[in-house]
Amino acid sequence: MVLNRRRKTLRLTGFDYHTPGAYFVTICTFERRPVLGIVGDEGVVLSEAGLMVAKAWAAIPNTCHGARLDEFAVMPNHLHGLLLLHTEPVTDGSKAGPVLALPDVIQRFKSWTTTRYRKMCEDHLALKAAHRLWQRSYHERVIRSERELAAVREYIALNPGRWQHDSEFAR
Repeated sequence: MVLNRRRKTLRLTGFDYHTPGAYFVTICTFERRPVLGIVGDEGVVLSEAGLMVAKAWAAIPNTCHGARLDEFAVMPNHLHGLLLLHTEPVTDGSKAGPVLALPDVIQRFKSWTTTRYRKMCEDHLALKAAHRLWQRSYHERVIRSERELAAVREYIALNPGRWQHDSEFAR
């Protein structure tokens, strides 16, 4: 007997993820390990891996045509970010590349950071067994109003202060 091992999709059925708009994304580390930093009295203190992840997230507009960033926070075992997909008019005579869909942007980000993380693990004896950085998939929510956008911005900004009380993440 062959079992169907396809994972249930978390994406909205029939939704076109090339659609310009705002998307709230949460990406968790593998087994929710706190490899990206720690939360102290002054907020999040990022590890070497956390700094690399923050720089990679900040570079998304440079590497993914049609993507802009809004609020984001790197936490010890996850990242929250608001991505804005848009269509860019070409004004300098150059040929614009295709605007990437949200799953393509996230795949590029996760692939690039995983490659860098594996290199870090090879360079640090203490991290030898920790080659996986991200869990499979990610959670996303399509932002549908200015009110929802403001609420998500506030949620991301306040996330470090809620860390000690968040049973989902603080482990």
